[in-house]
Amino acid sequence: MDKAEQNKFALQRVSSMLFFIGLAALLWVIIKLSSIYTVTEEFVIRFTDIPSDKIIQNEQQNAKVAITSTGFKLLNYFFKPEVKRKVDVALATIPYHHINTNIYSLNSIYAEEKIASFLDIGNNDVKLNESELIFLMEDLTSKKVPVKPELQMSFEKQYDVYGSPKVYPDSIIVYGPALVVNNLKDIRTQSSVLKNINKDISIKVPVNLLDGQLKSDIEAVRLDIKVEKYTETVAEVPITPVTHPKLRLFPEKINIRYVVALKDYSNINSMSFNVEIDTTGILQLERLLPVKLTQYPNNTQIIDISPKEVEYIIIQE
Repeated sequence: MDKAEQNKFALQRVSSMLFFIGLAALLWVIIKLSSIYTVTEEFVIRFTDIPSDKIIQNEQQNAKVAITSTGFKLLNYFFKPEVKRKVDVALATIPYHHINTNIYSLNSIYAEEKIASFLDIGNNDVKLNESELIFLMEDLTSKKVPVKPELQMSFEKQYDVYGSPKVYPDSIIVYGPALVVNNLKDIRTQSSVLKNINKDISIKVPVNLLDGQLKSDIEAVRLDIKVEKYTETVAEVPITPVTHPKLRLFPEKINIRYVVALKDYSNINSMSFNVEIDTTGILQLERLLPVKLTQYPNNTQIIDISPKEVEYIIIQE
């Protein structure tokens, strides 16, 4: 037998050995997985179908569960992500008992049945450490509160919000524990970030129900945001004459620099503003008197008033 044939024969022997070793290992795994094991694992039990007039602050709790099953069934469980290792217990379909005040209980057998169904094993193969599940369930208090938007807005150059953002509906009824609800002055939306705005916006925004502490039939509201292009301009406004005592002012007019939406530009002029003088300084013989802007359109943003003080002389009559 030449060297090539010897190498081929040796390779065949190694391949055969590896095959039988693999087959033996596979049979061993199958035998082991077919065996019955008892393990203790932690399950998340989540209460659902809570009565509409009540609330459970912590709707889910962890429970230690003894599971007896074949290795195949258990392997299927261990391959499930932790976020999916939970079962729902619907309070609308099972009996639970009022112990005292806000404390309730239910027989663990109902949770065991849900876990057994989840694992596809017999009900008798699941056993919770505790015979009862204890939970706190409180009566709900209701209150109608205004909705306030939480907004972070940035605009393209020359654009800005026109008026205030409108919320629809502007108030909602919330339900929750009396201690929480009675201290509520308003309910906020979840924070929204809007960038480079240059046109009207209408969006739906979820209401912030305080991480499940509150309930509401309305879980989202609509925000309407009006946007306009703005321009900066200046109005020369005469100062309202002072008659008691009669004064001569220097200057008699001031410049008001303001920002206004282009759509409102033609509707605003010097007559839209009213400027007066604070005369309290006359008694102290002050040389300059401060200027007061007492009226201006609510759709303008005042940037500057110049001058902020004026000289005067008292005119003897």
